[in-house]
Amino acid sequence: MHGSKPDSRQGIGLSVAYFCLGLLVALDPRATYDEGLLMYGFARSLGQAPLACVFFQKLKPALALVYAPIAQLGLAAYMVLHLAVGAATIGWTHAVARSLHHKRPSLLFRRCTHGAR
Repeated sequence: MHGSKPDSRQGIGLSVAYFCLGLLVALDPRATYDEGLLMYGFARSLGQAPLACVFFQKLKPALALVYAPIAQLGLAAYMVLHLAVGAATIGWTHAVARSLHHKRPSLLFRRCTHGAR
């Protein structure tokens, strides 16, 4: 194929680096944007009106259900969980790229974190 397969530890390292650096930003209130606060509000509202929230599709019910238990603990806990989910997807994307024999799966990390240019 393309020679030796990239090491799986690279994906784990990227995920851990993203999480650690993300903590610096996630816990800074100046970095919180409207969409993040909106999802936090949706997740918290599931505890107060679960049936109504499930039918409110803008709420993204499946995602809100994942975040709901932690959102009850406050914004900081929600932000850390949200960051952990994002970091995990970097590792999963790296693993998928490796399984598809992508030559340099770490390039996907750069594309995801820097956006399309």
